[in-house]
Amino acid sequence: MTVTKKNTKTKSSYTVNQVLRVVHHLCPPALAFDWDNVGLLIGNPDAPVQRMLVALEADDRTIALAAKKKCELLLTHHPLVFRPLKSLRSDDPVARRLIALHDNGIALIASHTNFDCSQCSMNHYIASSLKINNLIPLEARLPFRDTASEQSFYKFVVYVPGDYSDVILDAIHRGGGGTMGAYSHVSFAAKGTGTFQPEAGARPFIGKKGTLEKVCEDRVESLVAAENLAAVVDEVKRVHPYEAVAWDIYKLAISPANEFVLTGATGTGLGLVGNLPAATTLAELGASVARLCDATYPPMISGNTAKRVRKIAVMGGSGGSMLGHVLARHPDVFVTGEFGYHETLAAADRGIAVIALGHANSERLFSTAMCQALMSADANLGGKNAAVQIISDTGCADPFMPLR
Repeated sequence: MTVTKKNTKTKSSYTVNQVLRVVHHLCPPALAFDWDNVGLLIGNPDAPVQRMLVALEADDRTIALAAKKKCELLLTHHPLVFRPLKSLRSDDPVARRLIALHDNGIALIASHTNFDCSQCSMNHYIASSLKINNLIPLEARLPFRDTASEQSFYKFVVYVPGDYSDVILDAIHRGGGGTMGAYSHVSFAAKGTGTFQPEAGARPFIGKKGTLEKVCEDRVESLVAAENLAAVVDEVKRVHPYEAVAWDIYKLAISPANEFVLTGATGTGLGLVGNLPAATTLAELGASVARLCDATYPPMISGNTAKRVRKIAVMGGSGGSMLGHVLARHPDVFVTGEFGYHETLAAADRGIAVIALGHANSERLFSTAMCQALMSADANLGGKNAAVQIISDTGCADPFMPLR
């Protein structure tokens, strides 16, 4: 193993790709539904980011705001592009917005159903704010499936002088590796002896040319999801003191029973069910949730508003597809954005009340919840002296308004 010193200059700011890795660490893209379109939708992944705007939609108002605030990145809940475009014409609303993003040098990341199924979702934010406990998903989701057509996990092994093990572990984390359950920086290290003899042309970090060296090194190994493997390798190479970095990569066979643990997905899924600390009336709960979501109009309520409720199911956005899961969990009330007429009748037949906040009202907390999660996950995002300033936009325009 030949080892030589190299330049380890670091960038002065975060890149789009580094922010994307944090987003995907919080909201693994494999949690997204097949019909969804999440991740980086437009922009250069290597472009630097000093300001980013977090908003519900990538509409004209939001893009103009991002440009006015000189943001290099826009992170939204709803994807601007759901289906492939055959042309980029300015008379098409989606294409026009893509052109505006490009012209203003703004990259766009979407975190949609992967966010909804994550542990930092709006549902978790609402449940935490209302102190709902004993939470379980309405619909549990396995983020990675062990099939022949899908990649799963790799064990990444790298050899490094013992004093650099912590540096390498941080690099693995930045690349998106080393996560198990609710834990980050997960690894195993074993000491050993590395041998090498620098020859002509070598610039050894340790040792002298023409002399056989024996160096005490750590064998650091960590689990890495397939989609993060390239990023982990890049991050490790960037900070490793050796010019010629030695690593091994092993593809793992992960059983479905282990998938939840390895991806940190315990408790993830679409929607939540739990219990309030104490029962309250349906009317009081509706008012509380509307205030929490800063709703622009009162919620629609199905059921006796004086009814005492404690077991709550929550799912922002469109809840109609969740009827079967709601009926199976049989909560006292289902809090959602929108719920169909027939679905509401089916719930009422089984004694389940419904609070429909409106789609936009129920998802207005996306920016608040996502910003909180980003800042908690990475000190370089959103803090006073952080590399990236985060601007939260909660002023989404609701297409529906009550007649006054």
